Amino acid sequence: MKIQKSLHRGIIGKDNTAHQLLHHEMDTPKSVIVKMKNGQRIRVPKYADTVVGKDVKYSPATNCDGMFMPYKYQFNNNCYNYAVNIATNSYAQPGRYSGIVGEYEANINPLVVEYNAQQDGLIKVEGIMSSYDLNNYTPSRGQEKGHFVGLMVAEGSDYHWCRCNIPYSSDKNTKYDSWSQKDGNDFVTNFDFAGNLIENPAEANWIAPSLDYKGKITYIVYTFHCFMYVANNSVNII
Repeated sequence: MKIQKSLHRGIIGKDNTAHQLLHHEMDTPKSVIVKMKNGQRIRVPKYADTVVGKDVKYSPATNCDGMFMPYKYQFNNNCYNYAVNIATNSYAQPGRYSGIVGEYEANINPLVVEYNAQQDGLIKVEGIMSSYDLNNYTPSRGQEKGHFVGLMVAEGSDYHWCRCNIPYSSDKNTKYDSWSQKDGNDFVTNFDFAGNLIENPAEANWIAPSLDYKGKITYIVYTFHCFMYVANNSVNII
């Protein structure tokens, strides 16, 4: 089976590349029907049942029962799936579960992605723009179990997410300086796009080589936008 790398880290490309990347030639996706707020109904290909991760420690082989590995459904989960720790095996899109957006268009902007993720249950971390200051954040009562994620956006092009490998702790001495990411349909890694360990997403290198639709090498520059909080059992994506 020929495997083609997607042109995007998060969104589904115009060529629908992400959904053409089957785990196995014999896999037949289920169709999940999502009702959009505009009344439209869309079909979302889903290649296996959803698996919710039990923890966020950096362990690609065991995270979400190995769903992010190439021998399972690596190609059908993206950066958003990995960040929120839910392998839907449907190349999840912020806001799609909530009926806001089916697929992102090229005029993507940070505030739209942020808003759509909030509708899925993510909580924006206000006023903190460095992972070294996340120990100043206090979740609402009943949401103390969860983890942080970072949102980067290449405005007009694509979005990207990363997640903290350290769960939230009420201990104010906790350091949230270990992060990882899944590069589109590619492998999970704890390095940024320049090969550096990710300690602070706001300072990491998010300049990524890619191919345009004519096969020409180009670069996508993702800019850090904000941190968000994922409370356990409070986020729904598809």
